Order: sequence, then structure tokens, then C-alpha cells
Amino acid sequence: MILIRHPRLWIPRHCGRRGLVAWPGPMLGPLGVTRKNASVATKPYSFWYPATQAFTPFKVTSEVGMEFYCSVNCILSSILWWKNASATSTTRSWRLWSQGSPGSLLATTTTSNEPVGTAQWIVATLSSPYSLTANTHYLASYQISNDYYSYSNPITYPYSVGNLTMTASRYNTTLGSYPATSDTSYNHWVDVIVNY
Repeated sequence: MILIRHPRLWIPRHCGRRGLVAWPGPMLGPLGVTRKNASVATKPYSFWYPATQAFTPFKVTSEVGMEFYCSVNCILSSILWWKNASATSTTRSWRLWSQGSPGSLLATTTTSNEPVGTAQWIVATLSSPYSLTANTHYLASYQISNDYYSYSNPITYPYSVGNLTMTASRYNTTLGSYPATSDTSYNHWVDVIVNY
């Protein structure tokens, strides 16, 4: 993986199949990123990343995620989770789903050698960025097995940042399964990075 350095952000240019990336920059902001073979520059956007979050750890075994859409066509490059200091697992799977009953699995990735002991964003980068259709609902999730996930008091759904809108938190107590249960009581601190 080659990292392009900016004073405020590390931007991944190429990532391998196991795409764990540390983003130490203090602000995501509208930075121009030129993709290979692309004729125009795009900018990365997310709901919260990389801001520090307040959370409560709780031990579960679940597929944890959120439902979202983008009001314009965009490219999803990464799925994120605000990992708390109590979580000890270092390897996990991440999934992108279409919204449905149940939805279809669209993309997967894994992370390994995740840091432990400090609260921080874990960024799972897809090996191939996925094109999202405007105003189409998708679910982004990660799996956690007998470990501590992060949650907080509910936000007001729908929750929008720019062209991104989150409609609900989601989960399924069966690992690897479509997170069909909608949860508007808590925020599960799952995020995405899209470019448009």
C-alpha cells in the first residue's frame, strides 16, 4: 500500500486484500483525491470519522452495522468501526449488503492485527471500491464474537452529513448473516468512507 501524505490526512492510494489502515489526521474534510485512470478528482466523506467518539462498551456476539444511502452516485472505499479499549479481538470480517428481505451480500473484506487497548477508528478498506447508486439503501456491517462493541445513546434518524444519510443501526445475533433487525435505540458507531 502506498500512502499519500497530506498535513491533515493519510490517504491510501492502493490497499491490499487485508485493508487495515490507520488514519491519524485530525479532520476528514474535502480533500481532492485523484483515482488511477480517473479524469476528475473526488473527495472522501464520512459520517463521523476521524473525530473521537463517546461510547459505552458492551459484550456481544453479533453482526453489527447500519443502514445508509447517498443522494448522489458515489464510490464506497471503506467500512469503519469505533473500536473501544475493552475490545480484544484483532481479526474480523466486514460486509456491504443491499437492503432487502434479506439483502444480498455485495462486498467483503477482513482486517487483522488490529490494535487493542486504546479507543480508535478501525478502517477496513475494500480490495475493490464499490459503486453505490444514488438514493439506494445499503447496509455496512462488521462481526464481533464474544467481545465488546461500542454503542451510545440514539441519534435522531435519519441522520445526514452532506449527501450521506443513515437511517438506522442494524444487527443480527448470527455472525455473517444479514443484519435484519433495525435498532433506533442506540448508535453502533459504524461508519463508511465514500468518494464523490
